Amino acid sequence: MDITHILLAALTVVMTFAFGVVLAYLRSLSKKIDRAEDRAEVRAAEDRARAAEDRARAAEDRAANKADHDKLFQLVAGLQADVKVLRDRSDRSGRAERSDRSDSAG
Repeated sequence: MDITHILLAALTVVMTFAFGVVLAYLRSLSKKIDRAEDRAEVRAAEDRARAAEDRARAAEDRAANKADHDKLFQLVAGLQADVKVLRDRSDRSGRAERSDRSDSAG
């Protein structure tokens, strides 16, 4: 065996080893990418679930706010009606007092 064959055989062994190392690295990298994708999918699912919970909570809040608004609106309407009744009574009372005064003065 001459030196060329020995060098060629050694180069083949080195290249085979290097190729194996590169393949092992690529496989490791591929697994890391797969795990990262899996984690991203899990996070995305969690985010979607959280977003759905947030939307549900926001809908509940809007419903509660609307109910509170309706109650307040009814209370204000009731107060306005009471004020109107009181004003009417006050106006009638004032007219009656003026009428009484004008009757007693005249």
